[in-house]
Amino acid sequence: MTMNRNSIRWRLPASYGVIALLAALSLGSVMLLVLRSYYARQEREYLLGNAIALQPILVQVMQSDPPEGLLQDQITAIAFLSQVQIRLLDSNKNVIADSGVPDSNQAVAVAGGPAWDIPFFGSETASGPANGSEKRTSIVIYSEETSDRMLFRKEIPYSGPAPQPDVILPVSASPYGYVFVERSQSDPARRSSQVANIPLTASDGSLLGELEFSNGPSYGADVIGSVTRAWLVASIFAIAIAALVGWFMSKRVTYPVLALEKATRQMEQGDLHARVDLREERQEEFLSLANSFNGMAAQVEQTVSTLREFIADAAHEL
Repeated sequence: MTMNRNSIRWRLPASYGVIALLAALSLGSVMLLVLRSYYARQEREYLLGNAIALQPILVQVMQSDPPEGLLQDQITAIAFLSQVQIRLLDSNKNVIADSGVPDSNQAVAVAGGPAWDIPFFGSETASGPANGSEKRTSIVIYSEETSDRMLFRKEIPYSGPAPQPDVILPVSASPYGYVFVERSQSDPARRSSQVANIPLTASDGSLLGELEFSNGPSYGADVIGSVTRAWLVASIFAIAIAALVGWFMSKRVTYPVLALEKATRQMEQGDLHARVDLREERQEEFLSLANSFNGMAAQVEQTVSTLREFIADAAHEL
């Protein structure tokens, strides 16, 4: 038998499913909103903290009339370590240096020889040491996709050439630090949309420029994605369970009504002995309805029986 869409047997499961859907949407929306707000705040605090820490250093460098290219080298090196895009603007909002969006796949080359023996690109030049007893070990950091290299130096006592003068270590950036793998599978588009701007002010109060941090690590992207997928699966499961429960409840609710309908049709067809049997029903309202119907059916049966006897007696007398 085809179920009528206006039937309670269809409407009750649908109502349960809609209620479950609304509850899942409400709870999921609030949960995702809280998570997004939390991680957005974390990402902005990360950018702002780095910008505040770098502010006095750049102010000092800009006031010392640095050579051309030095600011760009410094910005590029710091952007690699912090995995953010750093832009240095002047007082007229013109770009002085821009590190670009960080590349998640980079490599670190460590050389044990003197700094002047290691080729690199940049404005800084290396010269031989005044004292041969001290030489510098250099760390060159570069991207696999470009030829730009950033040179870092640390003075250490020279103990002769290293057995392996050069070591290259692949590094992939992640929101939690660096991963020593050949190639990161992270999506380069999944970076934070937060931006932090810090003014650079000289000691006399004049505005030197502005420091902008953006495109930082997207701390919450993976977490929010996993939570969203789990929420969708849980919502579908909850809606299915709610609809199933609604189906069983509709069968339980409509069973007494269908029994009453069946007895009514039997009486309509002339079976005055039809009664509603709800001995297994526990709902007081349905039991009361069944008793009232059975009482009415008994009264109708008695009335019809009396009329039949009267008609039979009258016919006999005639």
